[in-house]
Amino acid sequence: MQTRTVKQAFVYVALTILSAYLSPVQAADLKQSNRAKTLELTFSPQYMYSKSMDGANGSSLDTNDTWGWGFGLGYNFSEKLNLAWTFEWASPNFNTTIVEESTGNTINRSGTLSTSSSFLTGTYNFMEKTLTPFVSASLGAVYIDSHIPNADTSTGCWWTWYGYYCGTYESTYSTSSFSYGLGLGARWDIGESVFVKAAYNVSWIDDLGNTGTQDFDAILITIGIMMEK
Repeated sequence: MQTRTVKQAFVYVALTILSAYLSPVQAADLKQSNRAKTLELTFSPQYMYSKSMDGANGSSLDTNDTWGWGFGLGYNFSEKLNLAWTFEWASPNFNTTIVEESTGNTINRSGTLSTSSSFLTGTYNFMEKTLTPFVSASLGAVYIDSHIPNADTSTGCWWTWYGYYCGTYESTYSTSSFSYGLGLGARWDIGESVFVKAAYNVSWIDDLGNTGTQDFDAILITIGIMMEK
């Protein structure tokens, strides 16, 4: 209930900002932006909400709230249009219940997931001003590793970037999935080169194991630097 209340409050604030700054009278008091044809480097901490998922045969997975991190490179085609590539990662704790299909036995596990994702994100700023609401849409892929072994440990040797390496390898339950998302927020250009953004993002991950498509919510704070091309 508390998480749902926080989500609703954030969406309400974002919509209030959107409606307020689309007013021509108030917009006239804001400075003209100067971000067209600039490159952007960004750092994006994000607060990711907990998630409960149900799978086949009574299996389930619950993840905790956690912080994630991201870096990005973007380009402003105009004052309103931006396209960016971002790389993000997080390590939420989880509890899972696995029900074996063949035997019906129940296995309870807990641990920490490793997640990484890569996205292309298009953003539309509603105004050519230093303070503006925006919407965004993203497409990309997500990799998730549970660190739960799914096979015997094996030993082998292989080449790495730092030389020939021999060691043990343990296969784990992991998956790579297509992901897409939407965001709503506000951007503030501070001075000539620094900006901050706050957004509420919802992303969907397709074919997540036997749980189907799942949605995940996060509050994203972005700190960025604009540079002349």
